[in-house]
Amino acid sequence: MSEPTAQIRPNVAFRRLARTLADELRSGKWLPGQTMPSRRDLAKNYDVTPNTVNKAIHELVAQGLVTTSERHGTKVAGQSALTPMQTAANVRPPAANLGGTIGIIATSPDDPVAWMLSDTARTDLWLGTIARSIEVTLAAGCVRLRYFRVWGDAYPTPAAAIEAALANKVEGLIVTNVYGFPGYEEALSARTDLQRLPTLLLTSVAMSSPFSQLSYDQAQFGYVAARHLTDATYQRIVVLRLCAAEWFEDRIRGAERAVRAAGLPYRFEVVTPPNLLTGQQVQELEPLALSELAGQLYDQAGIVGNGSTAVIMPSDRMALALVTVLSNRGILPGRDVGLIGFDDTLQGRVAGLTTVRPPLETMGTTAAQRIMLAMTEGPRVVQETIPPLLLPRGSTNRTRIA
Repeated sequence: MSEPTAQIRPNVAFRRLARTLADELRSGKWLPGQTMPSRRDLAKNYDVTPNTVNKAIHELVAQGLVTTSERHGTKVAGQSALTPMQTAANVRPPAANLGGTIGIIATSPDDPVAWMLSDTARTDLWLGTIARSIEVTLAAGCVRLRYFRVWGDAYPTPAAAIEAALANKVEGLIVTNVYGFPGYEEALSARTDLQRLPTLLLTSVAMSSPFSQLSYDQAQFGYVAARHLTDATYQRIVVLRLCAAEWFEDRIRGAERAVRAAGLPYRFEVVTPPNLLTGQQVQELEPLALSELAGQLYDQAGIVGNGSTAVIMPSDRMALALVTVLSNRGILPGRDVGLIGFDDTLQGRVAGLTTVRPPLETMGTTAAQRIMLAMTEGPRVVQETIPPLLLPRGSTNRTRIA
């Protein structure tokens, strides 16, 4: 017989374990659909009894974070159940008419004009989307947002922008570095005075820092992409590794987990060219050269356009380079072969390319909510990982008609 709730102390072992596992689930340690370690292994890993693990799992089931069955074990719930916005909904909203000014550090490359004219102009669009979401949410509390830009015509380094923000006596600081520009970790670690100010980091990869962070996990990008393809019943999932980049390796690992979790008859393969280029080298290739490289790797994979195979590309730009090759051969993405990229570019939307992109709006909204809460209740360290967004389009629609 279970112990009456009134007699359970809030710090008993199974509740502590349930909180730990819930935090790790939301941080992306185990991805949606993935099978968690056995209860015996969990007991060993966390130095608790199997009975403690059983009770903790029941807590997670009640919270909707996992599902259990004798046949499949304990599986992580779907993406929506792990979204940090659910936890944010449990946080008291900040007081209305809070007032004050929040500073935001935003980084663009040294030559913003050339950057905006390039095919990677999405960076400025992404920063603008995040910043607008922050500004709109802050406005609900009558909080102003002031920009401190880091590039050639503004502040030369992150450290200089942070110094300028503090000199302007902002009530809080949001530092955006979702593209991994250098200089941030050093600049933040050198400012111990920031720990007394509500400070929040928006990053693509969690940094070693004593401040609150919102980030997204690159492995989840790959997991979401591959999970969509297995759900669409493509049985062979092929990654064309056009470039060598740490972020893409993480996505490959996430995609492999999704296919492995789907089980047979799904298969996962990674195809690599004889001479692997760096991400920068691939980015500098002209469209024709990029299409030739994509076509060579497609042929190397031995893909038959019978509708059973789907291809994961490192980015929308590289996926569109393959679209050119397929079009010249009379192969239609969606009908003959599945195709998915990352980034959500305008060209990709026009071409009907399925893609996965960062959760820009959610990151901005959550950042504003967190910083206003810190303004009223004082700084506290919170780390959250926000799942990416899947945008399914025609290139993974197997019923698409030419």
